[in-house]
Amino acid sequence: MRAPLFALLLSSSAFAQAPKAPAGAPDPNWQAKFDQLFPHRADAKVLKQLYDLVEPVQKQNDGDFEANWRLAAILNWDANNYPDGDLKAGLGKRAWTVGDKAIQAKPDDVRGQYNAAVGIGLYSEGVGILTALSQIDCAHRFTPHRAQFVQRLIEARQQRLAAALGN
Repeated sequence: MRAPLFALLLSSSAFAQAPKAPAGAPDPNWQAKFDQLFPHRADAKVLKQLYDLVEPVQKQNDGDFEANWRLAAILNWDANNYPDGDLKAGLGKRAWTVGDKAIQAKPDDVRGQYNAAVGIGLYSEGVGILTALSQIDCAHRFTPHRAQFVQRLIEARQQRLAAALGN
């Protein structure tokens, strides 16, 4: 009697399925899902799904290049949808921070550098360019490449402002 019951249990679908990740663990296929959803990030529900996919991975391993550059990209997208102010500055600052972590993981990969620089730009839009510049130590913080990129962001912002003011 025990042998057939044991055989029945072993053949049941509950035992045949692959084990599931424990609750709270990051989805093992998060990168593929993220990349599939990313083009649809303008939808607020999709944006939340993107955060839900990448944040647990980044929190579990804050040195993970893939998680950091993707989180920075989402933070930049989100920050760009807000007017200048504290919320935009906070999201931009966080994008800058996780972008820097991506740079530390892979210094030669442009995705980390780009998203960190965009985060700096959004942060500066949020707090004001003079405040942001006073908080950035260009001599120690930037590589020459990033300094040039940030300078171009600043110049573009100044040009947009001049055009808006009719100068």
